Amino acid sequence: MWPRGAAFPDLDTAYVAVAQRAGGTFLFVLMNGALLIATIESGMASQLGTARLLFAMGQNGALPRRFFGTLNPVRRIPQNNLLLIGVSVLIGSRYRAVELWRASGLHGCQRCFSSSGVAYEGLKPWLPILLSGSGFVVCFFLWLNLGPTARWAGTAWAVLGIALWLVRRNQMTADKQFTGPS
Repeated sequence: MWPRGAAFPDLDTAYVAVAQRAGGTFLFVLMNGALLIATIESGMASQLGTARLLFAMGQNGALPRRFFGTLNPVRRIPQNNLLLIGVSVLIGSRYRAVELWRASGLHGCQRCFSSSGVAYEGLKPWLPILLSGSGFVVCFFLWLNLGPTARWAGTAWAVLGIALWLVRRNQMTADKQFTGPS
């Protein structure tokens, strides 16, 4: 459909440029509409999933329960988390953070580290170690191929997460020692 050697008007919209060439204005508008709806749906699903994850972390005490672990009493949604994510996305979009995120490969780093510590309940004791270890090896090789900005930021984020985990673990251990065994 596209002439050999001809450049696309914009690589980010090449798909709809080809659709316009193949089917005219109607197909161009149809593809743009479908992509717009899919983008909105994907963003909403991501925001709701992240809000539920933050809610679970708030309920478990990994994050402050008072803010993250509450639901709106009428709608039964983690309203604070949704608003926090919405404001973060709004601020990030203002400063074109998504382009930096994509260009640097930070989204890949985030996916790697978020999936390398998954808990597997009800399995044989060695299986979680094997699954998490193999996931970590794959993530390590992906990490090696990230851009320098993503590698630096992802490593800093992982170190911050590990430090927070250690602090929380020490707090929980100190609380158990103070109150005694239950």
